[in-house]
Amino acid sequence: MTAFTGSIPRDHHAADPRSEARPGETPWARRVDGSDGQAGPAADAAARGRSVWGDRSQGIDPATRQRLVRRLEKMAWLLDTSLGIPGTRFRLGLDAGLGLIPVVGDVVSALLSMYIIFTAWRLGARWPILALMVLNVLLDVLAGAVPVVGDVADVFVKANLRNIRLLGLTAQW
Repeated sequence: MTAFTGSIPRDHHAADPRSEARPGETPWARRVDGSDGQAGPAADAAARGRSVWGDRSQGIDPATRQRLVRRLEKMAWLLDTSLGIPGTRFRLGLDAGLGLIPVVGDVVSALLSMYIIFTAWRLGARWPILALMVLNVLLDVLAGAVPVVGDVADVFVKANLRNIRLLGLTAQW
């Protein structure tokens, strides 16, 4: 058994494509796609002509996009403000009515709200907007879990309309 001397024979790297390192670069600094990865994934993606997060809405034509956006707006209106309380300025929606059913109502309401988020994702909304939308729904569900406070909160917290407004902030809409 021979002791390791600390040097690797030069011919060891000959067959390895990573051995063609640039001057001042270790052989393992280059990525498989040929870029050095130094500028980060955003620069690498931009060099390839793509967005970092991908464009999920490429196959959706403008008419379908407009139809889906209108559907989201109608659904948010139905869930949050479709019914007015006579003699007041307060409006309720299906979300408040579903909240009166102990557990099932909150679950159904959350699933309907998540449909809005899923459709926004399908249309190409970016992850920061989607994260804020999920946070809105999560706060609505957590408030709705408290028996009486949740029913009162449904009058004031309009998570779905807030999510539609968040979508209006993106340049893609």
